[in-house]
This record gives sequence, structure tokens and C-alpha cells, in this order.
Amino acid sequence: MGAVLLAFAMLCSAATGCSSSTENSTSAGSSDAAASSAKSAGSASDTITLVWYPNESAEDYQAARDEVGKLIEKATGKKVEQKLTTDYAIAIESLSNGTAQIGCCMGGEGYCQAKAANDAVNPLFVQSGESGTLDDALYYSFFAVREADAADYKSGDSYSIDNIKGKKMSFVSNSSTSGFKVSTNTIISHFTDDNLIVDDLLEGGSDAFFSEVLFGGSHQGSAFNLLSGKSDVSAFCDLEFMDGLCDRVFNISEGTFA
Repeated sequence: MGAVLLAFAMLCSAATGCSSSTENSTSAGSSDAAASSAKSAGSASDTITLVWYPNESAEDYQAARDEVGKLIEKATGKKVEQKLTTDYAIAIESLSNGTAQIGCCMGGEGYCQAKAANDAVNPLFVQSGESGTLDDALYYSFFAVREADAADYKSGDSYSIDNIKGKKMSFVSNSSTSGFKVSTNTIISHFTDDNLIVDDLLEGGSDAFFSEVLFGGSHQGSAFNLLSGKSDVSAFCDLEFMDGLCDRVFNISEGTFA
């Protein structure tokens, strides 16, 4: 089974920004507190708060974060404050309630959630593919297992997710596109006889589809759950590979080493 292409996720992944206008800064379903917060953020015209997902909040990304901040400061003439997070929901909420004005490296699911909470959230810029266009702006969602366990997922001359039922599964976050949204949709589509819905995949148990469900909090965290033995199968994307990971896990989505 081929890995799923996430063209839409890349379309919105680089950054999103809230409009500086406060009249439409919150949707009808937003709270008064969120509206007040967004209005306050809009008036702080000398500072831009840049919020990052947990994936890019790690210490290893500091140099990259600093460079992005410098580029924004140069383009806007405003001071950039960096906001690091340990949870996808924090980044999404920060953007939608106006306490952050730019959310960097967001996937499609996070953008949609922020947009639903505040219609003033819009794509600011996007990553292109190697062609310089959106035609090849994509990345991959993987179901990965440890190399030693790869044979358990063998199906004829290829590999399959047929045997992931009953395993210990790790996702990234339920706000992650490649680490949850695409992964769960793929499982639901593959196991049609189980009549699954997303809620069936959120928790494990003796009567559940998975024996245990974990959330790594980041793509690196989901990969760590796999390498440490906490999970049998982990979902994450190919953009967040740590050094040395590629030769230690097996991508059963494509039947290749990640």
C-alpha cells in the first residue's frame, strides 16, 4: 500500500497568520475571552508572536527558529517573539485566539482547526516542491515498525497494515495531519469490515481495535515510542526524521526502510 501524499497539508504547512483587523478576529462560536485576546494582540503592532508546533520547538531547531524570526523582523520592521509549545492544541489555540500572530510549519489539519475557530486565520506563505511550484509540494505519512518486526507485516511480495490490529499504536497528536488524520483515515478505509470511526482509534483496550494507543506529542515523540518499545507501530511523517532513524525503522506503508 503506497504512502499517502499530503499535498493539502503542505499547502498550509509553512505558516499561517491572523489578520490585524479585529472586527472579524473571532468566529461566532468563539468566546468573549478569545475575542478580547485577539483584539489585544492586534493592537500590539510593534511585536509579532511566532508560535511553533512541538516538532520544531526542540532545542535542535533553535537556529532555524532564529533565522525565521530574523526574516520576519526584516520584512515587517517589528520585533518577533518566539513561543514554543509542547502540545499541538496550544499552538492552534494561540493562533486562533490572537495571542500569536503567525503559526509556523502548520499542517493542513491544524490550519483547518485554527480557521474554524477564527475565520481571520489565513495562509501566509507555503512551501513549494523542488519544481518551485505547488504541483510537487507534498510529503508522506508513514506507518513504521522496528526493523526486527518487519516480517510480521509481510503480505506476499509486499507489506501491509493487515496485522496492526491488536498492536500498541502511537500517533503524534489528534491535531496532526500526517501523524493522525491521514493515518486514522487510512486505517478506517482499510478495515472496512470493522466499521470503525475515529473515536474507536483514540484509546486501546482488550475490546478495542488497538491494545494500547499512545500520543507522542510530536513526530519525534511518536518515533521515540517505537524505538523505545512503547509502541509496536508508530505514525509520523518523513520530514521529521532524526539522525540515524532511517536505518532503524521499516515503513510498512511502502515496504521499504524509512
